[in-house]
Amino acid sequence: MSLFTVIADYGGGTYLAQVRGRSAREAAIAWPESPAVAELAILLDLPIAAFKEVLREPEVSPVRSLSRCWCVTADLGDQLLLLHIVQTAEIERRK
Repeated sequence: MSLFTVIADYGGGTYLAQVRGRSAREAAIAWPESPAVAELAILLDLPIAAFKEVLREPEVSPVRSLSRCWCVTADLGDQLLLLHIVQTAEIERRK
């Protein structure tokens, strides 16, 4: 399991959150569950379900020349959602 930092650009703002997952794809899928997205949804008057729907099966692309960095784009209404996902740390499993 890893810790990922997700930098989201949407609606003229930039929003940060950290999520856990086994891959960048899992991080993208988990991002709508983060408390930061709940705040964003309230601020932009969007249901969290809208974020979950567009990230249900995200296409995650590696960012060239950077290690442990990916991006995801999705159309959400008439706006573009851009996620940059950075693997921040490996998390050791507790025994």
